[in-house]
Amino acid sequence: MREVRLLIATALLLVLLQINHVECRMTKKQFTDGIYNLRKRCIKRLGTPVVLVDNARKGIFPKDPALMCYQRCVMSMMKILKEDRIDLDMLTTQVNLLMPIEMADKSLSISAECMNAVKSTNACEAAYEFVVCFYEKDSETYFFP
Repeated sequence: MREVRLLIATALLLVLLQINHVECRMTKKQFTDGIYNLRKRCIKRLGTPVVLVDNARKGIFPKDPALMCYQRCVMSMMKILKEDRIDLDMLTTQVNLLMPIEMADKSLSISAECMNAVKSTNACEAAYEFVVCFYEKDSETYFFP
């Protein structure tokens, strides 16, 4: 009887270890839906004109403070800003946890490149510079809402 209990306990331990290694990544649709929710929240919070946000998705990035602070809001809600600075380590963590695998590697590579493009110390402008760089590097991989 003791051997049976030991066998069951061992089996449960193995199952728990396997559960611990389950991928937490979202599907592309889940990721897109989640990002869209951030879009809605930041537009509502800041009153950003929807046309600015829609145009940014098409690669049109006017130097408008409303769009710049919208990008900051999105990045803040994504938890990739630390003390109003883009945190590449946190961005990497978030991408590796949540982003669909088919988007993650390319996004990380572009993000690392775009960190160097950020010149402003103003949080809104820095977020804007990062997002514009990301779009210009690869509009197909661009995921900001």
